[in-house]
Amino acid sequence: MISTHSLVYLSANLTTSTTFHSRRKPVPAENYYEQQQQEFDINDPFHNKEYYKDKAFVTIVTDPNWMDATRVSIQSLQKVSKTRANIMVIMAINKTFSNIPVSYDDTIMKNIQLLNISPDIEDPISKALTYYRKLVYFSNEILFKKNVDHYFGYPTHTILKDHNNIGLKIYERSEKNNISSTSPLFTPSTHFPLSNEEIFWFKDQMKPWDFHQYHDTDWLKKYHSSSFYQWRSLYDDIIQLESSSSSVNDWSNQDRRKSVCNAWTLSSLEKNSLPTTVLNDDKTIIIRDRFSVLLSTYKPERINHLTLLIRHLLQSSLVHEIFITWHNPNLDVPTPLMEFIRNDTNSQGGERIHVLPQSYDSLNNRFNPVKQIQTEAVYILDDDVFMDIQDLEFTFSVWQQPNHKDSIVGHFPRIHQYNSETHEAIYKISNKDIYSMVLTKSMFVRTDYLFTFTCLMDLEIHHAIDSWMNCEDIAFNMMVSGMTGAPAIAVTPRNPLLDFGTKSGISTNLQHMGGRGECISHFITKYWKEKDPLIVSSSAIVPYERPTIRRGSWDRIEKQINQYQHRMEQ
Repeated sequence: MISTHSLVYLSANLTTSTTFHSRRKPVPAENYYEQQQQEFDINDPFHNKEYYKDKAFVTIVTDPNWMDATRVSIQSLQKVSKTRANIMVIMAINKTFSNIPVSYDDTIMKNIQLLNISPDIEDPISKALTYYRKLVYFSNEILFKKNVDHYFGYPTHTILKDHNNIGLKIYERSEKNNISSTSPLFTPSTHFPLSNEEIFWFKDQMKPWDFHQYHDTDWLKKYHSSSFYQWRSLYDDIIQLESSSSSVNDWSNQDRRKSVCNAWTLSSLEKNSLPTTVLNDDKTIIIRDRFSVLLSTYKPERINHLTLLIRHLLQSSLVHEIFITWHNPNLDVPTPLMEFIRNDTNSQGGERIHVLPQSYDSLNNRFNPVKQIQTEAVYILDDDVFMDIQDLEFTFSVWQQPNHKDSIVGHFPRIHQYNSETHEAIYKISNKDIYSMVLTKSMFVRTDYLFTFTCLMDLEIHHAIDSWMNCEDIAFNMMVSGMTGAPAIAVTPRNPLLDFGTKSGISTNLQHMGGRGECISHFITKYWKEKDPLIVSSSAIVPYERPTIRRGSWDRIEKQINQYQHRMEQ
């Protein structure tokens, strides 16, 4: 269940206990904002340009690290504004910026004005009021969803505030230029339907641009996939405009994320919400007592073995459905596999098997969100891993524990080390003592993590994974632990875990193994600001077995102690 208090809206139907006055007959405050929007709807703003000559939207940048957030906020405003009203960006930082590239449209670019001022100026808005008579201030945490030009009709000091943080505020130049007075505050509502919201305000500590660094167990209260995705989509558009001459332009998979995520969200965004999942809608009926299987395969020669694995998995009553990711976009799904699904598994539930052909060749495809998945948990595995059914079901029971659901729960632990001073990192197979991640070739996770990794993470991470053909599992582990503060959990099966890929495949290449340390260094240094998100653990979970108990003998104990002391003395 996800709380919605991270989203605050300002709509045209706000009310207050005061009455606003103008040259016309006083209008009761409860009707004022509705009247303002109606007037803007009746009077076509495109033919009322004179109205906006002395008005502008304004935002303030006090930290260079907030430039990306500022550009996305401006981009969202440009997309919804019917008038293309001027936007002033006050740069209250030591570094001087000449422009903020946002759009292809030159006419839009002309509407952006930069005002570089000293960071020591206490009242930047007063500087902006020397250029314009009326301003609509917006925080760079604001994401605009609907046209808000009617805000210019609101009375001065109209404000959207949370504690000491201001999301929106109306300023107007007076004869004395007194803009410091306050007015009654509107009480933001967190329960207004999304379809009626005009803005999102990312006022909580978790933001769409750094959610993967949140590292706290209360992350679910701050996370909202729909608004985060809208922010990320706008940011991707900006980056694509800026990368026309960079190596990203040669990346064959640069449109993969947009293709996958737009297909996932298209029908739902028309309804102003994402597909319902356990993280999006607390009213969703989601299956919690079974799990889906997401099985990755690439090579046609493995189909016979793949069908054996599917038949094996379907023996479990806890498997809800199996989704086969066919990773090879250059080959059609092999006919034997389709025939197996269509004809040979009716008795075991062929309707529970689905094939997911891919249009792009990318290791990132293993984490694509799947609309049809109805379960809270998904078991992700490769086609070369075989696990006893009882051990598989036991691992699911481990994941089902409330304090384990945020974790990656799996069977292939690994350990790493990272030096924040030298930025050097090493990666190796875990010894008997500690581990910090679990390989994604056999693991249970929240189904929603698929959307989070594919649609919300920085696109450059996906690009790096494609370039290296490596490290998607490392990035996934970092995302989960970095966002939730939950460690990976290793489960030791009672029966041997069979791995048929130990002598072939990408992961057996020595260069592949050596490059994983470089991946760790790159990810932590660049995307986690040199703060290692992975958590070292020293314990694993094993199925209970009755302990062996035998009758004790003090003589035997004495003999053992004497032998031990004798060895120590030598």
